[in-house]
Amino acid sequence: MYCSHCGTENENTAKYCRNCGNALNASSYPDGAPSAFEQEIAASKGRQSVAQFLRAFQAHVAPQAKNYNDLGIHCAQMETLERQRADFERRMKSPALLVVGCVLTALGIGLIVSFVSYMQEHASEVSIIENPTFADYVDNIVALLFLGSPLIIGAILIAIFFIQKTRAPKNREKFDSQYAQAKAAAQTAAKEIRRNYETFPNHQLIAFKYANPWLLDALAHIVADGKANTLTQAIQYFENECYQQEMKGIANANLYATQETLERTKSIQRQLAYIGVTSTIGAIGAWRK
Repeated sequence: MYCSHCGTENENTAKYCRNCGNALNASSYPDGAPSAFEQEIAASKGRQSVAQFLRAFQAHVAPQAKNYNDLGIHCAQMETLERQRADFERRMKSPALLVVGCVLTALGIGLIVSFVSYMQEHASEVSIIENPTFADYVDNIVALLFLGSPLIIGAILIAIFFIQKTRAPKNREKFDSQYAQAKAAAQTAAKEIRRNYETFPNHQLIAFKYANPWLLDALAHIVADGKANTLTQAIQYFENECYQQEMKGIANANLYATQETLERTKSIQRQLAYIGVTSTIGAIGAWRK
């Protein structure tokens, strides 16, 4: 029984409060059910226990901030390598470079053949300059470049195409090696995060995907402010705010699901799923005193 004056818990058979000395009023319910005040006191004590649990859990996982940071860096590196590998494979499959090179080469050969034919047909009309000037040399060089440039560029493109084909296996090995290193580093960080999570007493009460320092801090505030009495309610409250942030576009600094907390949590959950380190704990337990 709780004192309605000071809130001190007393024995159910006590008539006076052991703290303030005021008379204790028995519950008005005939079946002995607790009064509304007693229910609120009990809920308050329950919330205090939940908040203490969350704060202790947060303090336990907070030193893992570096591993969370490393996890994000290595996952980003893996995603970059995947995009680069996909672009590389598209280039290897595309014949565009070879086609353009062949077209330019054919064009260059055609121009040269046409020029030679023209010169042969009009050989009698061509006059030889006995004392060519610098401008004459420049004109000749420009003409040669104009005629030969498609052939030269086409040959270069064809050479690049076959060089890339030749070097493709080594490039694939390089991509695979870098990806494997990044994945190993990410998995090491994730496993350390998971190992640390499993060393906390009663860790199974919170699913692994929710056990990051930023989300635990938000959950502790939700409970401490009386928005929820259990872990399940706190997580549901947080998820509802996430929905408001994402679906309704509500920008409110007073929300517990701040943009930073939401982005960090989503990023961590995506990274853990990305590298295959997922939680085997399906249900979210409700913490009880």
